[in-house]
This record gives sequence, C-alpha cells and structure tokens, in this order.
Amino acid sequence: WTVRAKTLQGEMPLGSRVTLRTGRHWDQQRSWLMQNYPTNLRWHIPIKEQAMKPGLLGLLYRIFAELRIRHWGAQHKDQLLGVLTWQATRTHADHIWLAAPPETEEMALQTILPFIRQEYRLQRPLSLEYPAGRGQDILLAAGFEPQHTLIWMKVKP
Repeated sequence: WTVRAKTLQGEMPLGSRVTLRTGRHWDQQRSWLMQNYPTNLRWHIPIKEQAMKPGLLGLLYRIFAELRIRHWGAQHKDQLLGVLTWQATRTHADHIWLAAPPETEEMALQTILPFIRQEYRLQRPLSLEYPAGRGQDILLAAGFEPQHTLIWMKVKP
C-alpha cells in the first residue's frame, strides 16, 4: 500500500487519542508485530525488531544503523488499539509498520493516520506492507492505493 502523506484522509474517532509509544507498550507491540509480520516471512522486508526496541539498546542500534524511527500508539478509552511505526528511508517512500490485532487494526489506523497528517506533516510518500485483505477498507478510505498483492514467501531451512 502507498499514499502521498499530504493526501491522507479521515478524521480521528471520538474518544480516541494518540500517544508516543512507551516502553510499557513494547511487549504488546512486539507480539502484534510477530503476528502481522512473522519472522520466517519477513526476510525480504526492512523491518528490524532491534531498531524498534525501547531503551538504551534500541537507541544505540538506531544510532549505529543510522535509522530514524518514530512510534505512535492508538488508544481508545485507555485501551491500546495498536502501534504504528514510521521509518525514514532513502528510497521512494518511507515505511510504516502497523502492530495491531485484527479486531482493532481498523480503529488504530483511523486514529493514527489523521494524527500523523495533522501533527507531523510528513512530506514523503508512505509505504505499508500488511497482510492481504486486512484493513483494506480503511486503507482505501485513507487514500492508500494497493501496489502489489503477493503471496508471502518463506525460506525453507
């Protein structure tokens, strides 16, 4: 999925808010990332768990790997709905990664996407790899366009 960041559509649902991801969200985010981007299927995408870790070790990894990353948590009535990670790249589009379960992924996207459009005013296109069929209606409504639908590949040991 890709979208020009300036053209993101949508309004944040009432009762929802966006916070910076904190260290206490990491275990839940990591679990959702593993569900959405299983290790044996993500060998070809630039998602690095070490870079997403909170704390000093994650910071040092990002510094030495020269990675710029930001995390935002979508919350509704104090329930964490999902975490969106933005990763700057040197390619055509910056990457975003959604860590959310199927039951809250749509509300998480509806909450975070308008926030990053308004608050961060990202200038570059955004690229999201996400399991086929999931979040499709919300992504289309937000202005994303499908680029490729691939069957996930994995390397057999």
